[in-house]
Amino acid sequence: MNLMLDDKLNLLEKNMDLLTKQLKMTSANTRLILASVYTASGVRFDTAAFYRVDEQMKGATGWFTVLSREIRYCINAMLIQKQAEPDFVRVIYGYLVKAGFTRQQQTYIAAAILAGMDPSKAFQISEKAFSLYKLLKKKHPFLTNKNDVSLIVLLAQLEEDTNELVEKEERIYTHLNENGFRKCDDLQTLACLLAYISEGSSLRLARKAAQIKSAMEDQGMRLRASCFPMYGVLALLANENEAAGQVIEFYQQIRNKKLTLFVGKDLYFQTAASLFVNEVLNGEEKQKSIDPSLLVMTEMVIRAQQAASAAAIAASTSAAAASNSGN
Repeated sequence: MNLMLDDKLNLLEKNMDLLTKQLKMTSANTRLILASVYTASGVRFDTAAFYRVDEQMKGATGWFTVLSREIRYCINAMLIQKQAEPDFVRVIYGYLVKAGFTRQQQTYIAAAILAGMDPSKAFQISEKAFSLYKLLKKKHPFLTNKNDVSLIVLLAQLEEDTNELVEKEERIYTHLNENGFRKCDDLQTLACLLAYISEGSSLRLARKAAQIKSAMEDQGMRLRASCFPMYGVLALLANENEAAGQVIEFYQQIRNKKLTLFVGKDLYFQTAASLFVNEVLNGEEKQKSIDPSLLVMTEMVIRAQQAASAAAIAASTSAAAASNSGN
């Protein structure tokens, strides 16, 4: 493993330790997601800055918000990374609800993704996003729902009109399905991400994503569909087969650190892949095949999906514990 990845691993360990001490009541999944966000940015977790943003976030969303603590913490980290203000989230959340999306946690995540941009532009994207949602719903009625708002907001930022975007996503989705990916919500996520990050080379990236999936399986990595989106990010690398082996090696290094006993291999893999791609694309000029801002936005959507999943797991675990204690 190269020295820069060594540094990333050491910083991840420090951030995880700091977060474990400060956010004791938060799930291990959420803490690892937060540690990864800070590590990708190359900074240590700052307790004072985090709680300052958290107080502002609670003030902006109010007492009766649908936002859980786990998701709010992840949004805090996103806002700190973007240097955006919590009040932007409240305003853009209102735009998305007015456009037609429901009052739910995923809508807050989508608002955080758009936070920091000009309000008039954010309003236009909100309107376009709901039109895009309706078209995607026609294509994939059982897969598309309003929980996909963060994903749809990502696509809505592109200049193509909604019909062109849906056709582009559908081509990629079909190609991926024909090359080893089963139809599911995570495949739609991957197709939308590739539609967003590709600039005229979407099917090439789809082929590379399929090759990465095969390479992972050939090396004994059997991962859940939740890892599909990360294959798309790995497809940005020049040599996808070589990258697969390097990511697995980095994944093993992270697991050997024993950051926590309560995180599964899929989130460990996603963390390793995310930090590996971040390091490679930002560290080698020849690998810079994508606008860094696109990569950041793509990473935010992947983290948002992970955060929602982590929050659901935390909620179900708490409910089970409460039920058991009552018996």
